[in-house]
Amino acid sequence: MSFLLRKAFKSIADPLGGGDFFRKGFVALNRFGEHARSAMYGAVDPSSTIILAGSGRSGTTWLGNLISTMAKAQPIFEPLAPSRNPIVRDLTGWELPPIDVSYIRAFYLAENDPSESWKAHWADILTGRYRTYWTDADRQSYFPDCYLVKEVWANLMLGFVYWNFQPKIVHLVRHPCAVIASRLLVPWQAGVEDILSQEELVETYLRPWVGLIEKEKDLLGAHAVWWAVENMVASKQLASCPHQFIFYEETVTQPVKIGNQLSEWLGRGEAPLNLERLAQKPSRMTQKGVNSIKTDKVLSQWQAALSIEEQKRILRWAHTLDLNWYGFDPMPNTLGRKKEKE
Repeated sequence: MSFLLRKAFKSIADPLGGGDFFRKGFVALNRFGEHARSAMYGAVDPSSTIILAGSGRSGTTWLGNLISTMAKAQPIFEPLAPSRNPIVRDLTGWELPPIDVSYIRAFYLAENDPSESWKAHWADILTGRYRTYWTDADRQSYFPDCYLVKEVWANLMLGFVYWNFQPKIVHLVRHPCAVIASRLLVPWQAGVEDILSQEELVETYLRPWVGLIEKEKDLLGAHAVWWAVENMVASKQLASCPHQFIFYEETVTQPVKIGNQLSEWLGRGEAPLNLERLAQKPSRMTQKGVNSIKTDKVLSQWQAALSIEEQKRILRWAHTLDLNWYGFDPMPNTLGRKKEKE
C-alpha cells in the first residue's frame, strides 16, 4: 500500500516541481515512529539488524517481504545501489550509471579490510540512519522492532560487515539459469571488467580462472561469471560466520517449513499462521504476468527461455567455482544442500 501511495503522490508532485520536497518529506514523515521508538528504547544496535543478501533477480524482495512480516522489521531497500547512492560512488570511484539502466556491479571488501569510510557507511545503514526515497520503497511498520536490509550489491563484502557489526545475515540463492534468464529479459547489463579490475578480489579468489573470465565477452557469459563469483565469495566469507543459507526454490515450495526455520533462528518463535498465503503473493519486482509465486512458471520458465548450450555455459561457471548446488533441474540437488551445511 505504501508503494502505491508513493506512486500516486509522486505523479502529482513531480509535474508541479515539488518532487524533491515530496521525497524528503515522505521519508521524514514515515520515520517519525522510528525516531519515537529510539527515543523511548535507545539507539539501534547494528547487531539487531537483519541483512538479506542475494544476487539480483534471485527473489530477495519477495523473501524480504516474508521476513519483514515475521520479524516485524522495516525493510531498507538496496541502500548500496550505485545509481542511487553517491557515497558508494565516492568509495568505489564508479561513475553514475544511467538511472533507467540496471547494471550488475559489486565491490569487494576482505573481512579484515581497514576502511573506516566503508565501516562508517555500513554503521549508518544498519542503524537506519542512511535512508532515502529509494531505500524506503516499502513500509512494513511505523514502529518496527528492527530493520531488514535487503541488498543485492553486498555479496562481495558480507564477511567485512559481519566481523564489524555481527548482524543477522541470510544468504539467498536461486538457480543461476533462472537468475540470468530474468536478467536478460529486463535486460540487466554486466561486464567482467568490473570483476577483473578489482585486484584484491582476483588475487584472493580468482587468479586460476582469469584467462577464462577474460573470454566472456557477451552478456550471458558476463552474468554467468558474476553469479558464480558473487555467490562463491559470499559463501566463503560466511563459512565462519553464523548465518542462514536459503534456497529460493525450497522456500517457494515449502514456505511454512523455511519460514519457521528462519523465524526460530531470528528468535521470533513460529512463523505467522498466514505465511503460506502471504508467500503466494509476488513481490512488486516480479515480472509481469506472474500472478502467483507458486506457479510452475516461476521455477522452470528458464528452461524454455535458455537453450541447452546457454544452460551448460551458465552451469559450467557455477561448477567451475565449486558451486554445485544446481544442475539442469529447477530444484537444488541433494549434494549441494549437504555440502553447504557441512
